[in-house]
Amino acid sequence: MVYIEKASVQKKYIQQLEENQSIKESINRTLSEELLQTKTEIEDLSAEAQRERTEKLTVKFENRFAQLRLNALRSQMNPHFIFNALNSIKSYFIENNQEKAIFYLSKFSKLIRNILESSREEEITLTEELITLKMYVEIENDRFKNDIDFAMEIDENIDSDIIKVPALFLQPFVENAIWHGLSTKSGRKLLKITISSSEKPNTLEIRIIDNGVGRRAAYEKNAVNPFKKESLGLTLTRDILDLFSKKSGNHYGYLIEDLEDKKSGDSLGTMVIIEIPEIDFTDVTH
Repeated sequence: MVYIEKASVQKKYIQQLEENQSIKESINRTLSEELLQTKTEIEDLSAEAQRERTEKLTVKFENRFAQLRLNALRSQMNPHFIFNALNSIKSYFIENNQEKAIFYLSKFSKLIRNILESSREEEITLTEELITLKMYVEIENDRFKNDIDFAMEIDENIDSDIIKVPALFLQPFVENAIWHGLSTKSGRKLLKITISSSEKPNTLEIRIIDNGVGRRAAYEKNAVNPFKKESLGLTLTRDILDLFSKKSGNHYGYLIEDLEDKKSGDSLGTMVIIEIPEIDFTDVTH
């Protein structure tokens, strides 16, 4: 009986050991599966973190590259602007008109000061941009014996003192209107700038309208000169607006429309429509 009882205890002990081993193996399998799943999740998280890090670095480098390119474009724009203004003063020295030259130099010095002040900033207020633009038009108008009737209209709902715009971005459009549209036109010359809110939300619409000869006539005239190329200022401005769009995530752009008489098809001039985001200067600086 003692032997039988001892054998029975040993059998139960062996069964318990086998059961414990089975439980241990089950636990190990479960732990291995969980470890494998955890490893996969960690690898996925690491890959996701790496992707996010790569994306952030890519965006950072793209922004940095855009900033460097923007600085390069702006450094080209300022001499271009100044060079055009200097051309406007040359004729008075040739004519030996001292009084007119001094008056012209006074205007020019104010314009240069505004250009240099604007060049320190990537963006300036719309008021500052329009003041510089008005000076430029006055100087160019002197060359045309004040034949150009210039007007500027701003919607009363727009506070130009707090709206931010790219520095010196309007001048190339006005330069094109004067030199390609109005310079060869006979009779009354009109140049008008209107600024209003666009139908698109948080967007400003700037229109530059002239009653010049139109793009077709200007193109035909320039085609005669094989060395005549697209305005450098307009090319730079297009690139600058494109970079501002990519850098800020907001839309900066423009389109040019030919104005024509619907009946005769004769050119009535050109209109440039520029769209920029209505960014509040005070919101950005604070």
